[in-house]
Amino acid sequence: SLTLAQPIYAGGAIKAGYDKAKKESELSHYEQIRITNNIIYDADVYYWNKVARQEMVTVAEELKESVSTLVKVVKDRVDEEYSDRNDLLMAEVKLNDAEYRLIQSRNDAEVARLSMNSFSGIPFNEFIETDSVVMPLTDVQDYSETLNTAMATRPELQIASHKIDIQKAASKIANAQYLPKLSVGIDGSYSSPGYDFKSDLDPNYAVYAKLSVPIFEWGKRKHTKKSGKYSVNIAVENHQKVTDNIRLEIETAFYNYSQAIDKVKLTESSLSKAADNERMAMDKYKEGNISIVEVINAQLYHQDAKVNYIQSKLNAQIAKSGLDRAVGRIDTITQ
Repeated sequence: SLTLAQPIYAGGAIKAGYDKAKKESELSHYEQIRITNNIIYDADVYYWNKVARQEMVTVAEELKESVSTLVKVVKDRVDEEYSDRNDLLMAEVKLNDAEYRLIQSRNDAEVARLSMNSFSGIPFNEFIETDSVVMPLTDVQDYSETLNTAMATRPELQIASHKIDIQKAASKIANAQYLPKLSVGIDGSYSSPGYDFKSDLDPNYAVYAKLSVPIFEWGKRKHTKKSGKYSVNIAVENHQKVTDNIRLEIETAFYNYSQAIDKVKLTESSLSKAADNERMAMDKYKEGNISIVEVINAQLYHQDAKVNYIQSKLNAQIAKSGLDRAVGRIDTITQ
């Protein structure tokens, strides 16, 4: 026997199932974009952190060179009996401290390099070519137009919107089982006894139309419809929550970006003043006008100014990447 059946109307379940599958396919596409954006942002963080740690090594080397110069000056003054030997001991202790900082900064730089290699999926013994210094950002870019369109470009918002459509389609599929169903078909058989009870094998065919109308389901229809409505409302509330979170994320990212730019300018100014202060302190010490402690403090102030400047540049780069991700531009910019 053979039966061929074609549904004509299944309560909307077929169309709803197609719409649900289509929305799920589109949702997976936006999920891929979301993951890609996060990976690009993380790559930026690993990259600039590696560059910053390497720049810290240069700063530590400069500190060691500066303290070494101070030790030489103090030794000459001690030999000429212009300074006490205690000054030389203090300078040598500070030189040991500078060497310790250099070792620590090199260790941090190597860890940052290994972390970037691990994230990039390449062997640890390979070296990725990068910038030698973190590029300073001093001008706030105009994001006004992007901010206005960011809500429409964020994949998270598209995902939340598609979840609403998926829940609506799922609700229609669940409710379809309680709606009338119409189908047509052909039923054929070849058997014995055959048609009119003939003893020989005889073919028999039937063309039919079938209408199924659910009458009573003991309240299941009502509860299924209510459950589907609740699921849709939950998806709608989640969409509103995602919208609010994205709006807050964009505003926060732009504020952090603006503040990071201001900090770069501030630390850059402090760095210039700290360099002048160290140079003048060294000249005054050679003339015997200040103590060794003031020179060491000036060197430490200069060191801290360099570290703060590098850290502010790093924070500004990461803040810019965070803003690009928040407004949905990071993937486009990278490409």
